[in-house]
Amino acid sequence: AELRAKITSAQAVCVFREPQFDGAVIDNLLAGTGAKSAVLDPEGALLAPGEALYFQLMEAIAAGFESCLAA
Repeated sequence: AELRAKITSAQAVCVFREPQFDGAVIDNLLAGTGAKSAVLDPEGALLAPGEALYFQLMEAIAAGFESCLAA
């Protein structure tokens, strides 16, 4: 309840989580706040290793920001 109150009072529009954390907990936390959530994977845990990994990682992070912060 305390976190939900902080999200509401800050008028947060987005809350980011890492893939290893349960999305259901975040969804429950955000219920009724108007904020959205997105996954950011700064370690690239969901990506396949390879030459393009860094670029895929940067594109995935940018897409996470965009999906949550776009109007």
